[in-house]
Amino acid sequence: PSLPYVVPPALPDMRKRIFVKGQMLTIRPAESGMYRGIEMKRDKVPSILEISGGDVVLHITGDIDMGQGCEIRIDKGSTLRLYVDGDIKAGNSDGFNNLGTPPDFKLWGRWRGRAVSQKWELKAKSEFFGQLYAPNADVIAKAQADLYGAFTARSFQMMNGGNLYYDGALRDVSLGEDAVRFVLKRWHEM
Repeated sequence: PSLPYVVPPALPDMRKRIFVKGQMLTIRPAESGMYRGIEMKRDKVPSILEISGGDVVLHITGDIDMGQGCEIRIDKGSTLRLYVDGDIKAGNSDGFNNLGTPPDFKLWGRWRGRAVSQKWELKAKSEFFGQLYAPNADVIAKAQADLYGAFTARSFQMMNGGNLYYDGALRDVSLGEDAVRFVLKRWHEM
């Protein structure tokens, strides 16, 4: 079936990128907006981008680049809808949504106008808890990456001992949510 194009809601243009180096940066609903990219670097300690205080919506018009051990952490009671126009590169032992559950994090790929597919790479020992919808992204999860949630991608490759877990809580959706066309009710592997 053809997969729908996802359009982010109208958000204020923050005219900057999110940059974190060796510290924690907290983003709350009031900082929801359109940013040029996310760059997280390690400086003796890993960087953490904490989502707190409720529902946060971010539209990243560029790339996400995360250094080793960095995290996008969603506090309990908060959610993140993250729309990404560019590529994602997550270093070894990175984490996405380590405190919440898969329904708390929705990662949307935007491909309209791109001549080439997006490339989203999770390096060794990374963890991902969430929903990923990116029909024009090539997703690569490297050695021992553990993924919890649901995934729609142009291609999806798991390498060397990683695990993929579908979370049944993701069945509970409403028809008003982005890209809802079908819902997985059962899973069977042979």
